[in-house]
Amino acid sequence: MRSGGSSDLAAWSGHRSPNYADFVIFGNVILLCQGDEPEQSINTCYELINAVSGSDG
Repeated sequence: MRSGGSSDLAAWSGHRSPNYADFVIFGNVILLCQGDEPEQSINTCYELINAVSGSDG
């Protein structure tokens, strides 16, 4: 039996696994940003930060 990583399991099962391409430090919190590319990941984190802090930009 061959041993593989999580990407092998995802390919075998037909399901994508979460991809965290970047991170943001916000105050004393490290946010793992989900997305396929770093830019998409950063945008996801900033959307969350804006929603939590009530800021629009």
